[in-house]
Amino acid sequence: MNEKPTVDELIVEDIKVLIDFDESDDSVFSKNLGKKLSIWVKNASRSICIYCGIDSLPEVLSGVVTEMAQAKFVKLGYEGTTASSEEGLSFTWSSSDLEPFKDVLDGYKKNLPNADDYGGVVTVH
Repeated sequence: MNEKPTVDELIVEDIKVLIDFDESDDSVFSKNLGKKLSIWVKNASRSICIYCGIDSLPEVLSGVVTEMAQAKFVKLGYEGTTASSEEGLSFTWSSSDLEPFKDVLDGYKKNLPNADDYGGVVTVH
């Protein structure tokens, strides 16, 4: 019996395709990179769930997790840095991993049940 892969496992596989990850490479770097991808996906999923106030990641937000984890791959070696420049090529990263995706996540939150209460004030007498 094959178990259905989790959303996080499917996202890791998507990222491997996007970054041309070589499954046959037996180097320590490749083994560790596979583990890092799983951690980045797990952390991105958790961050999104916390931000949106949900318990588990819906499949509709898997693309955001993919992009957040892929951004971690691009930033590999520059952790804690907000900008880097080499030979005229400059990179600038947001200080928050969620920042580039807040418009999408806010749109998702507005469509949740009880979204009418989003940002509202409740008075009890």
